[in-house]
Amino acid sequence: MSKILVLANLGSDYGEAMFYKGLVELLGPDRVICWPFKNTYHGKADHYPERSVNGTHYFDSGKSWSEKWTDRALYRAWLPERHPAIPTSNDGPLSWMPPQPTYPWKYETIVDLLQKGEIPLVVMGAVRWHSSIAWCELREALANGPFPPLVLLDNEDYYQLRWDFVHEYRPLVMFKRTLVLEGNPRSDIENNDVKVPIYPMPFSTLWPDLPWVPWEEREWDIFCVFGATQVLRQKVKDTVLAVASEFPRLRVMAQVGHPMGHEEYMRTLGRSKIVIDHQRMGTDTVRFWEATSAGACVLSDLHLPIEPALVPGVHYAQYDRDMSWQGDQQVFDRFKIVLRDLLANTDRAHAIARAGYDAVRTQHRNVDRARYVLEKARAHGVDLKGLL
Repeated sequence: MSKILVLANLGSDYGEAMFYKGLVELLGPDRVICWPFKNTYHGKADHYPERSVNGTHYFDSGKSWSEKWTDRALYRAWLPERHPAIPTSNDGPLSWMPPQPTYPWKYETIVDLLQKGEIPLVVMGAVRWHSSIAWCELREALANGPFPPLVLLDNEDYYQLRWDFVHEYRPLVMFKRTLVLEGNPRSDIENNDVKVPIYPMPFSTLWPDLPWVPWEEREWDIFCVFGATQVLRQKVKDTVLAVASEFPRLRVMAQVGHPMGHEEYMRTLGRSKIVIDHQRMGTDTVRFWEATSAGACVLSDLHLPIEPALVPGVHYAQYDRDMSWQGDQQVFDRFKIVLRDLLANTDRAHAIARAGYDAVRTQHRNVDRARYVLEKARAHGVDLKGLL
């Protein structure tokens, strides 16, 4: 029975988690191998040696990153018993991800399955060192013989393309969460000597079953509550309050930094008409998928290609992004125009909210992302008979 091998990173990576959950839903737990086995996907905590201590790599601070990725001293370095003197991390289970029904596999069994050709595809779940060093060890175990094609997932927030990983691991296909091409000085697709297909793969919804709250029953006209992770979010909040002051009797929740638990937060999103989303570079946030899934009209600076398409003005409302490296050049003129229009035309806000809600919960679930990755791999020649 064919299986897909996912090389996991033992740290927080929301994109990998969403893909993994979707893959298990799509194929079933017996057809998905997680290596190294990630406890946080299974309701437990992960403890593994930190990569560096006080800024110094604990193996060889003089080596380049690509040399460390292929260093045999790192093989299975995520095991605490390998390096008892190194401080360990303490990553707890993801609160929004139910424990997955997959189970640990022995390294020797994985090698045997690879040798027998029972793993037609390997997915490197993150552009991080646990995933990459696991690939190197397995590749060496097969003595440089035939090895399944590799799919590379890059779920990082930054929008530069990881050509270092592409050159080192030569994936068949690459998926980039923050695939910002227009205006991205670090995309460099045309001039790169390694040609690899690159497809967009933003986050997906973990909440496809949230009930639609009737529009007239919603208690908040605008929800604008952020974590303090972007320098301009205070300005976003102030702009919202300035526009809202032009409309009497609006009910607005606006602050930077909030103590809400996730269940209360999701309930509040579902009882809000307009939710403000902000990232500044035009990439997506978990907030975008939470709010759309909850049925809100989302006003976002999202400018990503998404398959199937989510169309600005149809599935969400859009304002201008900021592609500067400083991260403080965003202009909010368009933001004000769109917010005023949504407040003055509640039927339009309602229609956008409903269209986004319907599209996300039927076409942008975790299982849809997993199928999307496998179908792209199949289109590039991977034999997935019996899996798809």
